[in-house]
Amino acid sequence: AVSNLLSNGWIIVYNQPYSHGTTPTEISSIAASFHANSHVCVAGLYNSATNYALAAFAPINVLSTTTSSTTTARLEGTAYWYNYPGKSFGFSDVAAVSLNSCDVNSGSLRLCWHYGGGGYRVGSTTGLNSDGFWYKVILVL
Repeated sequence: AVSNLLSNGWIIVYNQPYSHGTTPTEISSIAASFHANSHVCVAGLYNSATNYALAAFAPINVLSTTTSSTTTARLEGTAYWYNYPGKSFGFSDVAAVSLNSCDVNSGSLRLCWHYGGGGYRVGSTTGLNSDGFWYKVILVL
């Protein structure tokens, strides 16, 4: 639950609707603001729900380390991550991704936010590029 993370010291550092155009600078600047040993939780939240719809945890460097493969994400923490400037930022439960800007492979354990556009997916819910009810959330510990 959201309250469990907050009561255990996690800090919400990014909370934008899926309609917000995320930039690589927004993501990497979070990593630059915290100690290199910090950890992140990247999540999708529907409106004012009390539980994240989907979340993954990793060392904070997933926010600043860029990737260049459109087909393979890299394992960090509990998920496979990609941070491809000009395309997208997100994670999957498996290494195989298909970055047609955002990850279009099927699967319920995938999250993707377009760079320069809105968010695309939380799990199997896609087409969220202009959605104002889903939120992109990053927490740091």
